[in-house]
Amino acid sequence: MRSNLSRFARVFTLFGLLFLPASAFAQIPPAPQTIPAHFEIPAATAECAPEVCQWWEKLRQAGRTATAAQLRKEEAFKADAEMRYRTNNKKFLLSDDDRAKLTDDVVHTGRDYLAVLHSAPGDSPRIPLTDSKLRPVVVRRIKALYTEEARQNKIQGNVLLSAVFQADGTVSTLRVVRGLPDGLTETAIEAAKQILFLPAVKDGAFVSVRLNIEFGFSLY
Repeated sequence: MRSNLSRFARVFTLFGLLFLPASAFAQIPPAPQTIPAHFEIPAATAECAPEVCQWWEKLRQAGRTATAAQLRKEEAFKADAEMRYRTNNKKFLLSDDDRAKLTDDVVHTGRDYLAVLHSAPGDSPRIPLTDSKLRPVVVRRIKALYTEEARQNKIQGNVLLSAVFQADGTVSTLRVVRGLPDGLTETAIEAAKQILFLPAVKDGAFVSVRLNIEFGFSLY
């Protein structure tokens, strides 16, 4: 008897969920409480003037905020896609306003991060890191978009790019090492241009380095 009641309760719950409005499941998630360690800008490990230390901490916080905005958007869009799949709904369940807000937050936090990066006090202050970081610290990396044509043609694989991570925090001089058809190479290039990062550090100064960047495309 108890088993039958339990089964009935589960069926009743699922039946009720089917009649909830789709918008009930499509909500903007809260900002993540923690940021993955590989996105974190290192704390200062060398002595620095008070204004430089203050700038460095402000830069670290701006990086966290930019990372959180991107993770929040990805989580919301992933949840939206999963719910659309479950309900066989091809339209976005998140409202236009919510999707626009998530995107605007990503754009604005990225601009804020670059503004702080470029606001270092004095003329080229010494970066407060004792160990040289010969590779940039990626603060935010967005996913390359799948084109509809590539989906229809079931194109999968990886796009490999070579790019210069400039000392000023911009990505430039992109070269295609290995591409994919149907616009996937182009979307990978656009995603690469939007990478936010802390430039590589050598002898207490930001330096430019050339690195390879890979973007994967999979239908499953």
